[in-house]
Amino acid sequence: MDHILRQLNKLTKTKATGDHYSISQEYCQELGLKNVALRSHQLEGLKWLSECHERGQHGCILGDEMGLGKTLQVEHFYNCLYT
Repeated sequence: MDHILRQLNKLTKTKATGDHYSISQEYCQELGLKNVALRSHQLEGLKWLSECHERGQHGCILGDEMGLGKTLQVEHFYNCLYT
């Protein structure tokens, strides 16, 4: 569990702005997935997933239209947590 919390802290350590975190494309690539460019709405989804996890929520729903990259966002979030 400590490993997961350390990775989450790495993910959310970037520039806190109010109640939100700024997560850059470059920072995401440092944490794992290489040669994958997330779009701005996908970075927002990744940020939201990390905020939900940080608050200790036991689940959340990532709901977007088909084809907007929900699977990629979740895979990248898990990659950040477990690497």
